[in-house]
Amino acid sequence: MLSSCADDKINSYIKETVNANTSKKSTKNKKAINASSRIDNIDEHTPEEELADSYNRIKQNVQSQILTTILSKRPQEFERLVVELLQAMGYGGEVKNSGVVTKLSNDGGIDGIIKEDILGFNHISIQAKRYALDNNVCRNEIQSFVGAVAGTPSKKGVFITTSDYTKGAIGYVESLNGSPTIILINGQQLSEYIYDYGLGLQTERVLKVMKMDMDYWDAMDNAL
Repeated sequence: MLSSCADDKINSYIKETVNANTSKKSTKNKKAINASSRIDNIDEHTPEEELADSYNRIKQNVQSQILTTILSKRPQEFERLVVELLQAMGYGGEVKNSGVVTKLSNDGGIDGIIKEDILGFNHISIQAKRYALDNNVCRNEIQSFVGAVAGTPSKKGVFITTSDYTKGAIGYVESLNGSPTIILINGQQLSEYIYDYGLGLQTERVLKVMKMDMDYWDAMDNAL
């Protein structure tokens, strides 16, 4: 019986050792296959495509930093920011002091305006909501803004938030059919506009990608 028990232990040990070695080999093979697969995927992309992918990743990272930074500032700073952004985008043209942030006590639901002419007959009304990313703007807030914009001469408004809009809010604006004209800008669009117009950003590096000018080279005589 003792001999049989010892044999069983030996056989069990051998079996466990073999299984462990087989498992390690299998894991190594899987890692090798995965590594090979990643290399193949890399090889499928041109250098230009890899450069574009890297640029997009950098842009997304900076856009995320933009929203995080905005949320760390006071709401009044956000109101001033969106006015400056619309000016940077070309609204207000060459009108002096075209962007105005309204006073907190008497904004009537409008946080800022962009004058489109010197006398101020036409202007864009702005509402800015510095909300947490998961706190979407609802229909009631849009309705209040629409009421304020409807009382202005130009009847044009831009509602900007760091978060997003509920389906009800979006559907309500679509139902207005341009009377008044209301544009909704969410956090994703906001960060993209800030990035594209370079507001509060610095250029870290400029890469100059060259390619062959074949018209130049084709004008030369080929070797015989």
